Amino acid sequence: MTTEEAIKHFGGLKKLADALGIWPQVIYRWGERPPMARQYEIEVKTEGKLRADHEQD
Repeated sequence: MTTEEAIKHFGGLKKLADALGIWPQVIYRWGERPPMARQYEIEVKTEGKLRADHEQD
């Protein structure tokens, strides 16, 4: 998943940050894709609607 996909799914950067219990500034540091641990967390929280990139380099 991309960071932008996650932000859109949750309805905004602050809402994504709130769902993950982190500061919005942390999301800015992710770049194009969230770290794998966060991707798995987002996959669980979205009940699989967003999928972690299992093949990410």
